[in-house]
Amino acid sequence: MFIKICAHTSLEDAQLSANAGADAVGFVFAASKRQVTPAQVAAITPHLRAALEKIGVFDSTSADEISRAAETAGLTGIQLHSALNLPLAYTLRRRFGSSMQLIQTLHWELGSTHAEHDLRAGLLTLAAERNLFNAVLLDSRLPASAAGGTGRTFDWARVELLLASLAQTGSDDAVTRITSTGEMEELPAAPHHALPHIIVAGGLNADNVAQAIRTLHPFGVDVASGTESTPGKKDPEKIRNFIAAAREVAKK
Repeated sequence: MFIKICAHTSLEDAQLSANAGADAVGFVFAASKRQVTPAQVAAITPHLRAALEKIGVFDSTSADEISRAAETAGLTGIQLHSALNLPLAYTLRRRFGSSMQLIQTLHWELGSTHAEHDLRAGLLTLAAERNLFNAVLLDSRLPASAAGGTGRTFDWARVELLLASLAQTGSDDAVTRITSTGEMEELPAAPHHALPHIIVAGGLNADNVAQAIRTLHPFGVDVASGTESTPGKKDPEKIRNFIAAAREVAKK
């Protein structure tokens, strides 16, 4: 089970997560109460163990801006938290090659009648883009919001059924992609569409992460507010309890 503790703002908190057994620590470069700068993160990452993934969360759609921040901060992963933008992802992949983990966030819009349709379309698009993304992160989003980070869970049961359906019939579905001009283009169905690794986020904490894992059987989980005492400040006990709960259920 891959465990990412996100939204660190200090070396002390990043080391807390690392020492508790996290596989990755996250830093938020998007607008947020937990927002950090590349220079701030550059003072943190050299002091963390090499094997620990250091992932930046971006809502920018500028490849140059993201690249500069990633290089300055010493990141090993980039999480795109804006709308799915394949030209941006391909540019970043060309620049960094396989050395950089690339994660795309897809959102379940809370209260929307189109939430399942939109998520399905996004997942099918990613499935058609082989070797582009290392993982897709599923998060919740409020209507009319450009980003996730709501601290609220989404409908795990419906997403479980959706993922099961895609696993069985994905190769027969029509697949669309976004062209470089921003238009939707239908691609011919092809066999062996495989979804990237699924990482679950959105309102997770030590009390509900086991249920999320049992329901969705993800590759990994991601948490921010569920391990905090206040926004931007980690709680050591919450971190330890979250990781212990996730590890325990993953063994079963």
